[in-house]
Amino acid sequence: MDTIVYNNNILRKSTYGCIFQLNSDKTKIINAYSTRMNCSKSIGISLYKLRNLINSGSPYDNFYYMRYNNCPTNLVNDFIKK
Repeated sequence: MDTIVYNNNILRKSTYGCIFQLNSDKTKIINAYSTRMNCSKSIGISLYKLRNLINSGSPYDNFYYMRYNNCPTNLVNDFIKK
């Protein structure tokens, strides 16, 4: 699935598109952001810091951030069902 709708936002599977916020053990998607800009503003960090968190796989405030295209399919499917 390359596109989903969440909270009236279209989330696209692309390199720079949708960002998922995962719980501390990376077993559940907590939130979804349609763009990196929306995500960085929402959590109060710069785009540069967000990019580094995503690329390094490091947590921020006990959450992990992952691009849609890198997120395991089972997590995305569970998120869509909720």
